Amino acid sequence: SNFSATVTPTASSPGTQVLIEKVQSQGSFQFHDWANVNSSGDIEAYLPNGRYRLTFEPSGSDFAQTRSATFDIPTSGDFPTPTTIALATPNITGTVTPNADAVYGQVCIERKDNENYSYVTCKSLDSNGKYGFKVDNGTYRVVVTPASVIYGGKGGYFPGAKLDSPYTTTTSDEFTVNSDSKVINIALSTGNLSGTVSDIAKSAGGWIQVLKTDGAYLQWTNYRTNISSLGKYALQLPAGQYRLQIFPRDDATGVVRTETTDFTIAGSTPIE
Repeated sequence: SNFSATVTPTASSPGTQVLIEKVQSQGSFQFHDWANVNSSGDIEAYLPNGRYRLTFEPSGSDFAQTRSATFDIPTSGDFPTPTTIALATPNITGTVTPNADAVYGQVCIERKDNENYSYVTCKSLDSNGKYGFKVDNGTYRVVVTPASVIYGGKGGYFPGAKLDSPYTTTTSDEFTVNSDSKVINIALSTGNLSGTVSDIAKSAGGWIQVLKTDGAYLQWTNYRTNISSLGKYALQLPAGQYRLQIFPRDDATGVVRTETTDFTIAGSTPIE
């Protein structure tokens, strides 16, 4: 290797996955390689001459996704090659409950711009249902998707994941970060919208995607859920106007993707 940097704290950094990106001729960063912090707490790689940045993806909740400063190989005065990189401490932390249903699910943080939310980053919940993010000042919400929604109905073996959980994707209240830290604990919801998709024999194992329809344009959302073996679904949606797209399971015949008419969620009271 021709590049090495110590990733601190060295007691916690070993095993951290690292995305290596390189600046291409048009000036944008593109994927170059993956690496891992070694047992000594160092990231080592062979990097051809060029301009790079590193993104660290720590596991657990003690440290957050961390992006290095841009640097040159070989080093330059404007873009010096780092010798030490510190993992970022999260300013948004929380625990998702119930723990058994949260483990190995996904947690995402979304930033509000005008009236729309946009994805910032996502990570897997750790074995304790905990998470952590480092974000700039702004208004955000946290969206948690249980493992049962991600993996349920897909077959295979997912050790430690509760695939028969009754809980669905759950969204926190919005909150504002202003040079401070927030603790956003989230209790998973069984949903404020539920129903049954028929014909059950063809809908079971399919999935539902939520579209938001109260803006000037149809908006794709991060809300989706699987259809159970009984043809049932549940969703937790913020107040607003929506439409559902229903996708039958892959091997279903004689049916196609179907859309509902638009409907309104006015609060947290469940509707069917």
